[in-house]
Amino acid sequence: MSQDKHPALTRSEPSEKRLLLSTSDILEGGQKVYITDEETGETKWCKTRILAHKEIIDEIRTPEPSNTLCYTIHRPTRGWYIHVHDRSSESSIPLALAPNPLADRDKSDADCELIIQLPLRRTSKGKQRGGERVNGGLKEQDEWSFPPTPPIRSPPRRTANVPGSASTSQTSSPVIQKHTDPLRSPSPPPSSTSISQLAPPPSIPPILTIPMIFAPLPVPVLPQKQPVFSRAYASGFLRVLANTLFNPPRRSFSLSVRAPDASISDSEPIPTPVIESGPGGGGTMVPVLTYTDTTPVLAVSKMTGVLSIDLRTFRSVLEEDTRRVSQDIEHENEGEEDVGLLVATALAYLDFLADRETIPKLLGIYSCSKWRLISSSAPSSLEHSPF
Repeated sequence: MSQDKHPALTRSEPSEKRLLLSTSDILEGGQKVYITDEETGETKWCKTRILAHKEIIDEIRTPEPSNTLCYTIHRPTRGWYIHVHDRSSESSIPLALAPNPLADRDKSDADCELIIQLPLRRTSKGKQRGGERVNGGLKEQDEWSFPPTPPIRSPPRRTANVPGSASTSQTSSPVIQKHTDPLRSPSPPPSSTSISQLAPPPSIPPILTIPMIFAPLPVPVLPQKQPVFSRAYASGFLRVLANTLFNPPRRSFSLSVRAPDASISDSEPIPTPVIESGPGGGGTMVPVLTYTDTTPVLAVSKMTGVLSIDLRTFRSVLEEDTRRVSQDIEHENEGEEDVGLLVATALAYLDFLADRETIPKLLGIYSCSKWRLISSSAPSSLEHSPF
């Protein structure tokens, strides 16, 4: 079950993973998105959409008969945010897609760049090593218990039986005799234990993340050809109609990560091209995931595409980030990649691009209808023209 839920890829598998994306026909009912392995032809995930009270939730499940919920994508009905939840762990932190603050504002698609902080799966050795640093009295108690156990203090010193001390103890106040335990005394005597011998506070392991950036790929420039009906094409109606209905979709994008110097020092060159980052980026960005839209131009209710994941580049970045962290942190999936989380974030970004295309198309249809009203009223206004 765990392999179907999180198909992690090890080093023995190819350095590139290709997944096919296809949607069902909208006439068949609720539209579904299928993610299929190109090599084996096996369906890995299926995405369906449900409408909650104040959110639009996309559920990514394994195919039947297991039908296990793996990831969910949350968007509000009013407002804007994109959160991806990993349902494999109840304590997982939602992965947020936010605008890139370092995007180059001179680009036309700068507002389409989104940044994510991909968490690294790891376990902490602090609990095991923390018990070795404290004294023997704290080894048996739970370090993470709440409320915290009070520190163990040394018992009060007992004085020898001196003839003069008996009368002194008998004439002491009854309040002082009642509170003989230093732990329960309102003002306990100073303990002889030094501060250095006390147990240090438990260290909370940091959340290690890798910043990644989603950005649309530039549209390939086609050679300009002189149209046969140049005068007709120059008219407003045909131009709006061509740009609205027959314009190929621009939903191809890439997920890039900042490549450290040590990650690209292997013997063989990296097959993927290196993309320079924008101003303020301070490094080079290498694509880890690339989505190529293969939807036909005249397709209305279907969408197809190819997801290519460069596992070799992703492994090198993970290894370099693992070297930079402290030795007290041990990664569970060192050398492995959770492909499912990358695919879930890619589907969330694909929906983000699709929503951005909806408004321009609606504006184009509105402009087209407005142009038709003006053109239909044009002959009546030219009846009294002297020309």
